Amino acid sequence: MAKKQKPSKLDRDRPNTLPLLDVRDLTLEFATRRGPVTAVKHAHLTRANGDTLGILGDSRSAKTATPHAALRLPPHPRRTHQPARDL
Repeated sequence: MAKKQKPSKLDRDRPNTLPLLDVRDLTLEFATRRGPVTAVKHAHLTRANGDTLGILGDSRSAKTATPHAALRLPPHPRRTHQPARDL
C-alpha cells in the first residue's frame, strides 16, 4: 500500500488555496563520462502565490538546476571561470 503523504504547510494554513507551484518526486540526473549522476532525488516543492522558496546547499549541489527543472526551463548554461585580468 502506498504511504500516505502528510499535508504540506500550505494545505494546513490555507486549505482552500491552490498552490502556484506543486512539484512531486522531482529527480535530476546529469550525464557524465562515467555514467549518470543523480543530483536531486524525490524532491517536493509546493508554494502558494506570495510565498518565498529558498534552496540551500553546498557548492555545485543543483541549487540552480532544481528550480529550472521544476519550471521546465532549459538547463542553465555552463559557466567557465576565467582569471581576473587588468583592462
